[in-house]
Formats: sequence, structure tokens, C-alpha cells
Amino acid sequence: EDFPAWAEILCSPRARWMDGPYSRDDAFMEFEATAGAWLLRGHGGWTVEDRATGEVLGFVCLNLEPSDRETELGFFLRAAAEGRGLALEAASAARDWAWAQG
Repeated sequence: EDFPAWAEILCSPRARWMDGPYSRDDAFMEFEATAGAWLLRGHGGWTVEDRATGEVLGFVCLNLEPSDRETELGFFLRAAAEGRGLALEAASAARDWAWAQG
């Protein structure tokens, strides 16, 4: 149920810094790869939600792409979610979780 928000972001010009915009099929492959990373690497992505409404606002991810030497921390939000400090809050929580894993 989080994929529509994922696609909204990745299929738009907002994804230009992430090798996008993507087609919907390519966005779905990225979504699957991020979910699968939990099984393969023990980390992946989290959905950032509005606590009051449950609306999906964006995503924060720990990624390790084939050419990466170390895990990358990144985030991407819907336009309406920007300017509220959510990216910093989500990225900090993901970073803290990663460090706690050892």
C-alpha cells in the first residue's frame, strides 16, 4: 500500500537526483529491491508517515548498491511533506538504528 507514494516521487522530476524520473515499472523494481534488501542485507527502507493521519509522506532508506563501498543513508519525500524537519528526523532515526545494530 506504500507503493503509490513511492511511484509518485520516483516517477516525477523530484527523482532527478536519483537517476530519475523512473517509469512506473522501474519504480516498482526499485521498491521491490528496497524491500528485498531486508532479507539480503538486514537493512532497507522505512516509510515515513504522518503520525496523526497515517498518510505516507516519504521514505528513508539504508542502501548498498553493487558499486557502493559502504551503506548509504538517503531519504525522499513528497513535495507537501518538505520543510517540516521530517527528513532530518527520519534520517536520524535510521542512522541511530543502524549504529545500534553494530
